[in-house]
Amino acid sequence: MPNFFKLKKSKEENVAQPKLVTKAIISSDFIKKLPKYEDKRTIIYYWGKRVINENDDTPEHLPTIYTELCNVKIKEISCNKSCALFLSNTGNMYSFGKGLHGELGQGNLIVYTVQPSLIESVSNIKQIACGYNHSLCLSNDNILYSWGHGNYNGLKCNVDKYVPTLLNIIDYGDVIETTLNTLSHIITDYEKKEKKKKICTQIYAKYNQSIAVCDNNSSMYIWGETYNNYLKYIPTFFYKFKENKIKQIAMGKNFAILLLVNGELYGWGDGTYGELCRRSFDDEGGCYFIYPEQLILRDANNKKLPNIHKISAGARHVLLITEDEHVWSFGDKISGQCGISGFQNIVTTPKFVELHESNQRAKKVFCGERHSACINKFNQLYMWGHSAHHKLIFTASSDFLLNQNVQPGISIQSGLKQKFNKATLIYSMLHQKVTNAYLGEDFTIVIVGGETCENLKQGDQYSDKTFYSVQEESAAYIST
Repeated sequence: MPNFFKLKKSKEENVAQPKLVTKAIISSDFIKKLPKYEDKRTIIYYWGKRVINENDDTPEHLPTIYTELCNVKIKEISCNKSCALFLSNTGNMYSFGKGLHGELGQGNLIVYTVQPSLIESVSNIKQIACGYNHSLCLSNDNILYSWGHGNYNGLKCNVDKYVPTLLNIIDYGDVIETTLNTLSHIITDYEKKEKKKKICTQIYAKYNQSIAVCDNNSSMYIWGETYNNYLKYIPTFFYKFKENKIKQIAMGKNFAILLLVNGELYGWGDGTYGELCRRSFDDEGGCYFIYPEQLILRDANNKKLPNIHKISAGARHVLLITEDEHVWSFGDKISGQCGISGFQNIVTTPKFVELHESNQRAKKVFCGERHSACINKFNQLYMWGHSAHHKLIFTASSDFLLNQNVQPGISIQSGLKQKFNKATLIYSMLHQKVTNAYLGEDFTIVIVGGETCENLKQGDQYSDKTFYSVQEESAAYIST
């Protein structure tokens, strides 16, 4: 049988690979001590179900380790159903996995790569985003590119694109808006009128929907499968803030939340599982917002939360970092993804997520479909939630076994049997400086290192020579 898949190997496969430090630090004495980082180059760890590299036969209780980008400082990660996209600090993009609709961006003859490879057609990129079957990137010059499945790439041609293709955001005015909402794939006479291109400043994508932020971070244009079950083939105006500016957007399965520069939080879509901090049975029509509505966040004591600093959304839950560097959560918690105890399965009031070992200050939060993660100020990784396929890492590591815990059986696909509802420090990675992560449906990608710039490849350089706060020859104690 002929092989229709062309494999592409990275040009960096001949780079001297870093010495991997895999010895886990088990003792709790190391929790409040910053260790020596014996290897400061970038290492990518992949835990969980092997959906990106189906030919990977590594057991699920062990990580697959990628060192092809050991001299590249990774700034951002985004993944779809079967491929991963990495953005370096110098604006280069790398992809690997399977992209039958062109999601890899490597050209129409390359639909499968076994390791991260450079996307050569574009550079100078500042942001990336992946949906289920399409990908986006935004350059430092605010030029938007799209590729992947023809129904969702926003290019109106209904044809899969295998390389990043220029996507213009056009303002058709209020007259054309209604027509585009229902028949956006049909070229109408209105399109012959004067068009005004919008400058895109932020991009977001998840599942089969995409959002572009324009007009100096004040307006949103959407395309793909929207939360109200429309299929928009081209970017269509959705909403504009008159005075406030958009700082960040996090997209869930049937909802989205939006953070403004002033710290206020807005949300829209379906809030049945508490994703919008509303009880669905309060209103006869349920909890559904067509357009963004402000979310007034108060804790169990009716005290207003501090201003929000960062946000992340899973399929049906939300994580927040407030300006005091604490983590809060709300939404669906049936699989423990909210990181809080209790018998209720829906959390409509924000709950405080406790990071144990007295290291409460959070830097980044990440949401998968049903599991969550946090990187604290000391670059230590915490994880919790649904544990199938060992995607929580600690269920397969020695520190978990020392506590005489047993991995829940995965023969019964039940969130109740596979949840860990407390944030757990990953002891086995305390010897690594965790800098970034991405949580998929049944996998976890963790990035460590990112300082060494020897043997530079493909133009990636490092302007930050003091990326680590601790020198290799000494270890510093953390003041709590």
